[in-house]
Amino acid sequence: MAEERIIHVNLGNLQLPVWVEKDNESDEELIRLSAKIINKRMQDYQIHFSDKEKFDILAMVTLEIARELVVEKHRKEVVLDEEAISRISRKLDQILEE
Repeated sequence: MAEERIIHVNLGNLQLPVWVEKDNESDEELIRLSAKIINKRMQDYQIHFSDKEKFDILAMVTLEIARELVVEKHRKEVVLDEEAISRISRKLDQILEE
């Protein structure tokens, strides 16, 4: 098991501790980039929903990002299904040609 360390990231002016692999700089970079994306989206939402509390804004951003992940996962599954169908179709064509 890899050794871990704590880094601190800022989400909506809240300092949060996050565990990352000790010698994995890309892991830390991904966490920091993720926090930057979340903070940017929070700023965008705060402009449009200035009457909402930070927790509500964070919840809306979380839902938006989760939706994007689900859409991307579904898209990848569809691509994989299309590839599988194509392979099966080629095999059937080969069998029928024999």
